[in-house]
Amino acid sequence: MSKTALLERLTTGLGATKINPSVRKVSLVYSFKGKHNCMGAKHFRRRNLPRLRYANPSVEFIVTKSQVETIVPTLTIEFADETKKVFEVPRMRSEAICRQLLEVAAAESM
Repeated sequence: MSKTALLERLTTGLGATKINPSVRKVSLVYSFKGKHNCMGAKHFRRRNLPRLRYANPSVEFIVTKSQVETIVPTLTIEFADETKKVFEVPRMRSEAICRQLLEVAAAESM
């Protein structure tokens, strides 16, 4: 893949959005052995997270993959004022996970 194509993939599409500066950290936890519960989280990590990382270099993004199949995939958003919002995202599509993150980040800016 050429550098131009890679840059285009990172700067366009769902997730290629600046989020509120009050967001300090975004954590994603899922099982890499689970087939159905964690598929959306796996696809979010692969499709949307690179765009979010590129657009928001000051935000810390942490991905934790667990071997425990029964773990419920979760997305945690931490803000500068030490508050957290935790969302369980089992069986959600990657697009829905990304939209939920963007909605919460945008809501905090108002």
